[in-house]
Amino acid sequence: MRRSTRARVGVVATIVAAVVVLIGVLAPAGEAMPASGRFVTAQYTDAQLTTVADQVYGTAKNHAGTTVSLKLDVYLPPAGGPAQRPLAILIHGGGFTSGDKSQMTSTAKGYARLGFVAVSLGYRTDPGANASTDQARWLGAALNAIDDGMEAVRWLRSKAATYGIDPTRISMVGSSAGGAIALGVGAADDPTPGGPLAAWSPKIRAAVSTGAHLTPGIDLGLITLQSTDAPALMFHYASDTVTGNTSAYARKTCDGLVAAGSRCTFVEQAGSGHTVGLAASGTRWTGSIGPFLWDELDLEHAGSTTTTTTTAPGSTTTSAPGTTTTTSTVPCTPDRTPFASTEALVRRQYLDLTGRQPTAQELNTASASIDACVASADGVIESLIPPSQTTTDARLVRLYHAYFTRAPDPSGLDFWTRQLASGRGLVVVAQNFATSSEFQRTYGSLGNGAFVDLVYRNVLGRNPDPSGRAFWVRRLDARVTSRGALMASFSDSSENTRTKHPVVQVWRAVRAMRQATPTTAELRTLTDPILAGTTRPTDAIRTVRHSSTYAARF
Repeated sequence: MRRSTRARVGVVATIVAAVVVLIGVLAPAGEAMPASGRFVTAQYTDAQLTTVADQVYGTAKNHAGTTVSLKLDVYLPPAGGPAQRPLAILIHGGGFTSGDKSQMTSTAKGYARLGFVAVSLGYRTDPGANASTDQARWLGAALNAIDDGMEAVRWLRSKAATYGIDPTRISMVGSSAGGAIALGVGAADDPTPGGPLAAWSPKIRAAVSTGAHLTPGIDLGLITLQSTDAPALMFHYASDTVTGNTSAYARKTCDGLVAAGSRCTFVEQAGSGHTVGLAASGTRWTGSIGPFLWDELDLEHAGSTTTTTTTAPGSTTTSAPGTTTTTSTVPCTPDRTPFASTEALVRRQYLDLTGRQPTAQELNTASASIDACVASADGVIESLIPPSQTTTDARLVRLYHAYFTRAPDPSGLDFWTRQLASGRGLVVVAQNFATSSEFQRTYGSLGNGAFVDLVYRNVLGRNPDPSGRAFWVRRLDARVTSRGALMASFSDSSENTRTKHPVVQVWRAVRAMRQATPTTAELRTLTDPILAGTTRPTDAIRTVRHSSTYAARF
């Protein structure tokens, strides 16, 4: 689940505003790609590919306020090739109002036949959005789509070991609105940076689009392009029949990327039209898309030793005058504290958090990601924490916090875990808490109204609204609901589960890493800043990892 608060929305919204005027496809002009071979020409048939359909990469509220699952399809080349392969994420169009990931199935399979791990991305659309009649709603739909694109990159990076993805070589290829998403993910700050995938970067290494640009936002000074933005290959007609924009206007985006120190290739299509094909075959592939991805993803070295490269600021490629590319190593100092090697760090985290040694692929992927600074050690640790919020440990952590605003003590946790395992429900446990000596010592003898106030304050952090308070007091007075049932329902509510998610995850991390249940003071020190929105779970994990107590284990 993702944090609903939108940080730095201005930047993203202006990116979308720029895209509002033109929706299309981009594609770069490349260099030195061989005539054939892996990642260049087809190596496999469709029958050899494995399809992993409808993978849920997140959840979010749609235009109607309903929580929906965000899905993508993965297309995998057969086993026997490189342990890690570059990733191409294909994104459909539809003006952010319609469309489906199935529209890019054929195109995605084409990239997988070359040896890429390919993905067809689904994202939120709003059928009622209209740029002409309700720009705010349309911008909201576009912003949601870009946000979904970033969440997908985070999720896929976290699943690199599962799908054999090289997390340092990720590209997005989008048509129409999909092109806008590719550009937006390449250039924007993540508007919802929190959640369980926060440690995984949403950055991509290359963006290909057609019929889209960011020029309006740049002209208004609302978009700040940076040298770290993903290099782009932009295809645009001289006159866009959908948006009415000219190629000269669209090219300002490309020029802006170059001026900021990134790279951009602009390919103008003569005449009028909207998008061009993005297939991994044909003259557009061999002349533009393929060479662009070959250079930007460093495909010559893909599948061997992972390298991270960057091009000197200000260098550019264009379809007309010629190309210039300079490659240099990106400084990277991975933090392995307190371990002597990345391998030792990764092995220990798997043992502590999953109870087993990593597979060779898991070890190689996690180690390479840390060594290349694609993922932090703390991000890898966070990704290994069990995600479920419905297990006994998560429910008891929330219940202790709901009643006593503290972490479970080891003996109490052990006792109530056994009670739940024996078949006693959470309501029974909660009722025992309500009649416990600790409750009496802490709160004294509370009437039903005061108990309802306590539930709202401890669980929701606010006083009850008058109607809600009256409702629950009537039910308690009439003995229709017990205090245990009331507290259990609030403690296990979707709102509290979402709010306390970082508390549960940090508690799990500390318990696994230190092999000891965290104290209340320690848990508050680590999680209060997270709940206040000033830090992330990875910051708490880093604090634990750098502590003398943790180092003393080894």
